[in-house]
Amino acid sequence: MKKTVFISAFLAAAMLLSSCGIFKGRNTTLPDVSGTVKVENEQTSKTAEADVSNSPQSSNSKSNAKDTDGKMIVVLDPGHGFKDVGCQSPNLNGQDEKDITLSVTLKVKSALEKLGVQVILTHDGQQHLSTEEIEAEADKYGIEYDSEKMRTGAVFSAYERVILETVLDAQYGVDLFVSLHVNSVENSDYVRGMSIDYYENNPYIHRLESLAEKLESSAVPSLASKMKIFSNSYEKSYIVTKFTDVASALIEMGYSTNKDDAALLTSEKWQNSFADTLADCIVDVLEQ
Repeated sequence: MKKTVFISAFLAAAMLLSSCGIFKGRNTTLPDVSGTVKVENEQTSKTAEADVSNSPQSSNSKSNAKDTDGKMIVVLDPGHGFKDVGCQSPNLNGQDEKDITLSVTLKVKSALEKLGVQVILTHDGQQHLSTEEIEAEADKYGIEYDSEKMRTGAVFSAYERVILETVLDAQYGVDLFVSLHVNSVENSDYVRGMSIDYYENNPYIHRLESLAEKLESSAVPSLASKMKIFSNSYEKSYIVTKFTDVASALIEMGYSTNKDDAALLTSEKWQNSFADTLADCIVDVLEQ
């Protein structure tokens, strides 16, 4: 895998895509810089997301998105990151949500690539595209966005991510977007389990329903005590799932506030097993 750094708008986009081998059509030379990629992000809650009124729309259309090599393209989003650590709990043994989501995301990426899937990360744990870079790419493809909501002061907000998601779809055709998170609940340490959320009116709803069903049958009870499937209304859906035409799902892998879930989430063995399982489910769904 190539290791690169962000230098300009084009190089920034190239960094996310070069490791996937799908950054095509531009005369951009990337520096060969070794190092590990890490990133930061702020993720808004369902309640906070409800006031976002405009959905980014791309002027490009697609059907069963494939890159020029005919490979499936999946965008993975490690929830939170940077200054936004996500949920915290003493059960996580010194880790924050952002650490777990990044670790698992990188494992899912590796598992998918072994299955022949092209994978794009919204961020790598070290850096992410700036607001200006995302807007420049969105303008290029005629994608509408709200400039004020791109500048809320949050670090790589959910709204910025959904615009980036839509840009990547316009550029390459994205088959699936998956955002990974860790759940938490106050004063209820007995609540545990996995969940998957998606927007009920997504144009690829059948793909999302199939992913949820396959993940539930594969993960329960070996990887999770139970799994809840939420096909949400517009008001209750997450920003990254409802403000795009890409097949988009948000997965809560477990509860940091539950000791049993937290023990799994921080386990290398569990993370590897979950990554392999999710990768298999994704490929099964996209091959249908």
